[in-house]
Amino acid sequence: MPFIQAIRKWVENEKRKLKFERKRERRQQMKLAKQEKRKASKSADNVDFSTTIGAREDGSNSSSPTSTIEDMNDNK
Repeated sequence: MPFIQAIRKWVENEKRKLKFERKRERRQQMKLAKQEKRKASKSADNVDFSTTIGAREDGSNSSSPTSTIEDMNDNK
């Protein structure tokens, strides 16, 4: 009988360990998600829109091979 009780106690301890391990992993995942969210919002705040759009210093759009809408309107 003491052998069975020892096994039950061991099983309960293992279940408890697994429970705490899952909690720890979940907390770690939440922490990482928060850090990633902070990084994303911080990098979004530091974006230079003129380089994002692809505009050069003279104001022309180098990323688009087609004419701008204003050029098209002038040609009408």
